[in-house]
Amino acid sequence: MTQGEDARPAATAPSEPDLQLQLSCAVTARPAEMRAVRNQLRGLLQQWQLEARLANAVLDVAHELLVNAHQHGSPQVRLTVQTGTNEIRIDVHDGSDAPARLLPYRPGVSEHGLGLQLVRQLSTQWGQTTDDDGKSVWAVFARRQPR
Repeated sequence: MTQGEDARPAATAPSEPDLQLQLSCAVTARPAEMRAVRNQLRGLLQQWQLEARLANAVLDVAHELLVNAHQHGSPQVRLTVQTGTNEIRIDVHDGSDAPARLLPYRPGVSEHGLGLQLVRQLSTQWGQTTDDDGKSVWAVFARRQPR
């Protein structure tokens, strides 16, 4: 991050008219369920024939947002994945209205704060919104068009 750059995520998510719901499910913190959801998402990413780097980034960010929601949010945690021609959107909703915070992170020194830094680095854009039921932390990934 350069000096003076705003560390806060964007306030609203971009919207693409052709985004289609591909996956929406409640997710508990049980390891077996987290694994099953990751496997289901991995299968979708393979069906979409994304380049490996993008597929891995989407999977890693979805996992990080789910873990954060369980550690710092409140039940019920819900994962929603949408895809479109130009983007993929991951949205994790939890019952807490406490905002997700981008913490400072110093490699090899900090014990916390890497998660949302990774979300910020791996996604095209990320942010959060609140509603009467809690908050949603989301990330958007640009899809490259086949050459």
